[in-house]
Amino acid sequence: MNSSLACVPLVGKRSGELEDNRIGDLWSGLWQAPDYGNTFDTNVFGLGLKRIRIAVNSADVVTVNWSHPEFRIHPTYDALISTLAEQGHRIRYILSFWDKENRTSQETLPCDRFSTHEELERYLDFARFIASHFGDRVDAYEIWNEPNVPDCGQHIRIDDYLEVVRSVVPVIRDISPNAEIVVGSVTPLPFLGSQDYLFCILGSDVMPLVDGIAWHVGGPALEYSEWRDYWLAYPAIVREIKETAWANGFRGEFIGDELNWRTPLNPHPLGAEQWLYSPSVAAKYFARGIAMERGMDLTVGLALEELEVLPEIVRVITNLCTVMAEAEAIDMPVEIDIDHEGPVAYCAFRYPNGDRTVALWTDGIAQAEDPGISATITFPDLGAGSVAGVDVLHGFEQKVVFEVDDGDTTIRDLLVKDYPILIRLGNITFGPDYEETVGDGFHRFGDINVISAPAGGDDRDGDGVPDEEDWCPDYPGSRERNGC
Repeated sequence: MNSSLACVPLVGKRSGELEDNRIGDLWSGLWQAPDYGNTFDTNVFGLGLKRIRIAVNSADVVTVNWSHPEFRIHPTYDALISTLAEQGHRIRYILSFWDKENRTSQETLPCDRFSTHEELERYLDFARFIASHFGDRVDAYEIWNEPNVPDCGQHIRIDDYLEVVRSVVPVIRDISPNAEIVVGSVTPLPFLGSQDYLFCILGSDVMPLVDGIAWHVGGPALEYSEWRDYWLAYPAIVREIKETAWANGFRGEFIGDELNWRTPLNPHPLGAEQWLYSPSVAAKYFARGIAMERGMDLTVGLALEELEVLPEIVRVITNLCTVMAEAEAIDMPVEIDIDHEGPVAYCAFRYPNGDRTVALWTDGIAQAEDPGISATITFPDLGAGSVAGVDVLHGFEQKVVFEVDDGDTTIRDLLVKDYPILIRLGNITFGPDYEETVGDGFHRFGDINVISAPAGGDDRDGDGVPDEEDWCPDYPGSRERNGC
């Protein structure tokens, strides 16, 4: 921060204590976790998550339990859905259907799903069953998970997918008229033709029929060439998604799902997604991803695993769930004077009590230890009666020294880090020229080509060991083992 004033711990709240923060997690294939009660208490309720994307079925064909019936919901899972609803979670149920009757494996499914009338009718029967069974407990239904995946049994050709949407929407509306319907849910946009598939949906006639558009984000960062251009282009892609959807009659919610920066402690169970980060760097990327998506007025979906060995990630998510409760994304005037050539990002929020918050960070390659860069932040035509800084990574908040001059609020010598520092302004008065707009307020400025470590040479895996000394420069390790 910029102050010698005392720090106080930031106390994260449980989900039942929070209003909606538009942050959630994925949980599919409930039969894989028989002790789900303790797991949900820790990894959902304890984190403060308010959204849950869920299915009793597996969402992916490669992990289907073929012995688990699709037209029967075990009372254990039924009780879980009820508990989630009672605690104020918004539940989105994934309508993945593997047509298990007389089938015992993925190989017996058609490679392109729902290309026949008979198969589509069986899917509609499944949608009727699920919607009738859960009723008002479920807030939204998602039509399929990752339909662009080429695996036999999961892939749906785009024309067939659009026909599925047209057919399923009236079925769900008839049974559960208050439930929302979400489409898309494609893989991360750089892979498997995902972006083209999504934009075919966005440009179609189904847009006025549905209430949510989702896509999977993955773990984009600058260390790996597969992700670099995507990370830098992501805000522009999101804006193009919105503009295309609005132009075709959509008026609902945009959802960036399955954010997940993996570490050596939670690699992909099937050996995919070989992009790994140290736990501290992954926690910083989670903080950036959540702040960026919420700042662009998106609902955030995470894909969390092995949290019991990742306390830094647990802490940053819990803190963001708490501070983002009731936050509304806005674009507000902010002036930032920082001596930093590389990219700097910020976004802003407002709260029902009138407070405003700005999240600010350097947006290059995150480091295990970052000393920060001093900056001066000015809020034109806005006079604050109080200013506090919130460090969501380390879990504390602190009053910040500031000055108000001619109606402008200025904070000097603020240390900007490579993860979001939140500046909360209270007891605000606005000048006659102050303007803000509701919605996307994410900004990135600076040279996006200056992305290396701020000191000590390039460090593309973010483990604190410069590449010239790192025996394993693409995978985070320890200094004691030369970066391996």
